[in-house]
Amino acid sequence: MTADVASKHRCAGSGGLELRNSACLNHLARYISTEWQSEGGIIKGIMSLTSGADTARSSMDLRNTLRPGQLVRIGRYRFIVDRQRPVTETEVPLNRPHSGPSQADLVLEYPKLKESQEFAQMALENTSSAQIKAEAEYYIGRCFHASGDHAKAKQHYHEAMSLGGDVKRRAADGSVVNMGPMTLALFGLAQISIDEGNFPKALVRLRRIHRGYPDVPEVMLRIAFVLHALGQNAEALKFFKRTVELQANHRNREGRLIAICMAAQLLHNSPRRLQQEEALAYYEQALAFHKPAVDALKAKVKEAAKAASSSSKDGKFT
Repeated sequence: MTADVASKHRCAGSGGLELRNSACLNHLARYISTEWQSEGGIIKGIMSLTSGADTARSSMDLRNTLRPGQLVRIGRYRFIVDRQRPVTETEVPLNRPHSGPSQADLVLEYPKLKESQEFAQMALENTSSAQIKAEAEYYIGRCFHASGDHAKAKQHYHEAMSLGGDVKRRAADGSVVNMGPMTLALFGLAQISIDEGNFPKALVRLRRIHRGYPDVPEVMLRIAFVLHALGQNAEALKFFKRTVELQANHRNREGRLIAICMAAQLLHNSPRRLQQEEALAYYEQALAFHKPAVDALKAKVKEAAKAASSSSKDGKFT
């Protein structure tokens, strides 16, 4: 049992004692927001994904269930419901093309945001500590952010920053243990700035975080993306490369693949031969990322061809 789960059981199973403790309520808000609830059943899913497509098909009308900008999980893949295209009776627009294989009967899930927000609101109303209030405001803002309501998310993120101050939490060796609500709220605001296309504001916010917390891959990847969007490709390349290095032990993390592909693209556009060779090395890393899926697809095709050949020999085809 993890420390988070153990703490959750302690809070929830204590006869209500900890449910009057604002710190514990904040912990429950944080923990519950990482849990997912399903729509349309668990045994047989309602969703289908097509490789390369930026829409998912649904056997259930989700127009009153999903909203633009909402975080969802379809099978094991996470997406944001696209903000520009509407959800229809049979389709859910996605923020990016599906990078995995085509699959059907997948379960649709989304975070337990309502429950998380309720616990955070209880924490906010039952404490006089500015730090605990800041944390609660952050969790409420994160719930609105994940549900696609940017206006309310920004309101609560700003309140968390106002209450929390500049809190830094580091281990004895100088590594980051946890970012305080002020920094996490600032990161949320930076993400919203990116979504809204305000790249200069996003860059200011991300650099502010980076100064206090260097070498955080999630921050560096977004700095690289924003720099690339602003046309500062030489500096963007440095951040993409550093993101790849920092995630060397997380070879299947999608952020690492994005950094690899972007570094390869920027190097490929250079006229210098050495950078062309470096681009090739990054492309090879990207191919290796998908090798298990490609091998599985090859095996499936080979098995299908073998079955077809056997059927043909048995006289089942004319």
